[in-house]
Order: sequence, then structure tokens, then C-alpha cells
Amino acid sequence: MGRWDEYDEPVLRALFELKEEALDAGEHPGSFIDGSAIAERSGLPPGRVIDSLLGLQEAGLIDAAGGGLTEVVMPRGLTAEGFRALREWPGSETLAEVLPALLEALAERTDDPERKTLLHRAAEVAQSVTAAMIAAAVQEVTGLR
Repeated sequence: MGRWDEYDEPVLRALFELKEEALDAGEHPGSFIDGSAIAERSGLPPGRVIDSLLGLQEAGLIDAAGGGLTEVVMPRGLTAEGFRALREWPGSETLAEVLPALLEALAERTDDPERKTLLHRAAEVAQSVTAAMIAAAVQEVTGLR
């Protein structure tokens, strides 16, 4: 087993779950997740969790304050890359496949001929746009890094 399977993925998964629970409980999206809760949820010792959080922050998978030489990381949540690493957010390849199909389905559901034409055209454009451009647009709109 490598570092990802043994430490980083369980820490990232624990952070994801705890953040989802905090948001469901009404906590502010910018609130920090306690490292001891991550250790408890992941089943890893606190030292391993801190080491993993530092690595995840450096890799751009989590949004956190601190880090670097301080060796104190206060995680807020996952970045877009973190969500994709856990397969909790569609990758750009998935979006490139889904978006044109969604637009075509919407076109078939409308009775308005002008809207139908626009949706068909949008589906054609979506098919020609690269997956990377779609991912960049989604990141820009959502503010996720």
C-alpha cells in the first residue's frame, strides 16, 4: 500500500465527510474542520493526519490556512482537485460527455421552437469545446480551485 491509500485518501475522505456534515448542520462554509475529528474519523494517529494535511495542501487538494514551515494546518475543505481525487466531483471528461447530452435532452423537452434551436446549437458547441475548457469554466463559475 502506498501513501495515498494508507494515509492521504483516508484523511481527504474524512475531511470531505466532516465538511459535508458541518454544512448540513448549518456551519459557515469557511469554517475550519478540527484535526482531531479528522484523526478520529480516519482512524489515523494525529501525527499522520498533520503530515497528510500538509501534503494534501501542498498538492492543492485541500483549502487550508497555515502549513509550510509552521506545520500547523487548519483545513477548510477540499479544492476542485480534491473532490475529483475522491471522485466526488465530475472530472472534465465527464462534463464533456454529459453537457451536450443534457442540452439535447432539454431541447427535446421544450415546445418553444426558438429555444429548441438554441439548445441544439448549444449542444453542438459544447461537443466542440475541449474538456479542459469546460473544467476551467466550471471552476471560474463555482470559485473552486
